[in-house]
Amino acid sequence: MKNIYDNLKKYMNEGLYKALLKNDYMEKACEIRLRADKAVLIRLRNKEVCTDHVISRKELWETFCRIVEYSPYAYKEELINGYVTIERGWRVGVCGTVIEENGTVKNIKDISSLNIRIAREIKGCSDEIDIDRGNVIIISPPACGKTTLLRDMIRRWSNNGRTIAVIDERNELSGTYRGVAALDLGTRTDVIVNSSKLNGFNIALRALAPDVIAVDEIGSESDFTAVRQAMVSGVDVICTVHSSDLNELRNRRHFSEVIKEKLFDRYIVLKKNFGKSSIDKIYNKEMINIWQEK
Repeated sequence: MKNIYDNLKKYMNEGLYKALLKNDYMEKACEIRLRADKAVLIRLRNKEVCTDHVISRKELWETFCRIVEYSPYAYKEELINGYVTIERGWRVGVCGTVIEENGTVKNIKDISSLNIRIAREIKGCSDEIDIDRGNVIIISPPACGKTTLLRDMIRRWSNNGRTIAVIDERNELSGTYRGVAALDLGTRTDVIVNSSKLNGFNIALRALAPDVIAVDEIGSESDFTAVRQAMVSGVDVICTVHSSDLNELRNRRHFSEVIKEKLFDRYIVLKKNFGKSSIDKIYNKEMINIWQEK
C-alpha cells in the first residue's frame, strides 16, 4: 500500500519501526496492536502474526505522543470517543484509564494500548452488484467487508452522476484527516464527519440537496427516524447493519418494522470470506432472493 511505511516511520520510534520492517506481512496488514510490555501483533485478513518485539511503556507513550502531535489536548474531542484519525485515514483506537464526569467521558490517561487500523480500499468490489439506485441495506457479520463494499458503492454511484451525502459518524468511510478525505468516495460526494446520524441526516437534507444519503451501521431508533425522514423526502439511502443473516434481523424490533413496511428495495447479505466483500444473497423488498453468483 502506498505510503504505509512512511506513515509507520512518522508515528513510531526507530526501534519499533525497524521491528515492523522485519515482517513481510506489513503490506497486507489490517491492524497493528500495541500493548504495553507485550509483543506487537499484526492482524491480517485471515490470521494474526505475533512479532518478537515487546513494546515498552516508553515506546507506547512516544508513539501516542507522535499520533497526537505532542498535544493531547488538541485531540481531546476525538480521544473521548476512543480513537484518533491520522494520515491516510488510519484510525487509532486508544485504551487507558477513562475519566468520567456525570456519566460522560472527559478524558483518557495512562495509555495502555493502541490499535492502529490501516484503512484500505478495494475499488471495483461492488461492480458485480447491478444496483445503481434505490434504498439499499448491506447485512454482514463483523469483518466481512461491509464498510469496504459500502465505500465502493458510494464511489461508483457518485462517479456515475448521483450526488451523495455521507454521514461518517466514526470517520471510517472517508478517513478524513484535517478536512480532506483520504479514501475515494467519488466526484459528487459530500462528507459530514463526527456527527450523529440524526444530526447528519438533518444537515444533509437541509443544506446539501443529495440524491442519496449513505451511512454505516444503523441500529438505534433515532437512526431509523433519520432513514425514514430521508426516504419520505425522496432521497435514497444506502446503509449497513451488523447481523449474521436476515433471520436475525427479523427478531429486532426496528428491523422487523422496516421489513414489513418494505422500506428497502434491496437487502445485500454478505458471508464470511476473510474480510473480503463476498455476496451470499440479495433480496428484493418482497424478500425473494434474486442473487445468482457469477
